[in-house]
Amino acid sequence: MILVAGGSVATTMYLDRFQPLQLRTGAYGLPGSDLILREVQVHGSGSDQYTQYEIHWTRERTFRLFFALTNEGPVPATLTGVGEFPRDFLRGWSVSAVRYTIEPNIDTETLRPFEPFTLRPDQIAQFEITISMDRDLREGECFVLADLPLRFQALWVEREEWVFLRSVVVASDQPGLCW
Repeated sequence: MILVAGGSVATTMYLDRFQPLQLRTGAYGLPGSDLILREVQVHGSGSDQYTQYEIHWTRERTFRLFFALTNEGPVPATLTGVGEFPRDFLRGWSVSAVRYTIEPNIDTETLRPFEPFTLRPDQIAQFEITISMDRDLREGECFVLADLPLRFQALWVEREEWVFLRSVVVASDQPGLCW
């Protein structure tokens, strides 16, 4: 009985730190937006590389961000939330739509509105997030989007993690201000 309880506690402790969902390399971006002013490949430490986009903040416009996640863990993970930012984080913008598709149908034609779904080990899901710019920026104000919140459940443990998008969006109403 003690062994079962100890095993359960150890498993729960492991799952509390468990992050099976990883951004899939090369599957991200902000394609085809007329709001893009500049796009730069940034080389970080080690093999980290990402794209930084400068966009012109325009009230009542939207842009779409694409990325893909893979479940690199040994157990299925049920995604229950994507892009649900804390209210105090959303200052002037909002996530107006989240759509997804699961392999083998990874293309934008098969994207559907987000609803909780299970991602099996080694399975891939592609996402499209639509961001709405809801207000004018104050003079000298910048908007930076680099991470995205994910909520998921693996076995009986529910987690919330932020994943680095590898597509950093920097926006202002004055080109070059925040670059």
